[in-house]
Amino acid sequence: RGARVITLVSHFALLLTVVSRSEYENVNASIPFTVSNRLSEVDSHKNELRGLVGASIACIIVELVGILSGITLHVASVSILSVVTHGMGALFTAWLIGEAWDTSSLVPMFLLFALFP
Repeated sequence: RGARVITLVSHFALLLTVVSRSEYENVNASIPFTVSNRLSEVDSHKNELRGLVGASIACIIVELVGILSGITLHVASVSILSVVTHGMGALFTAWLIGEAWDTSSLVPMFLLFALFP
């Protein structure tokens, strides 16, 4: 149970870090320098980033409520799946932050590490 909560909270904290960064390096990495209307592209990518991270955080909160209420607490297969997927999600999110990945890389990360478990 402890590992499950720790991986959920670490994934949650890293997702908050993605949104709270004032520079949005991931957004800047998504837009080529040749784009003529750069400000509208920046706003579009910021909204995409916020939406995906918000949906991921919502999924994590639902899972955390399930754990804390005891609904999924004693199901071993669900616990193992949750630890593995959220651990990988935290790892890839940290990598996304460190390497300033394109915002489009959040879509498969959301599907695999937030929506799936």
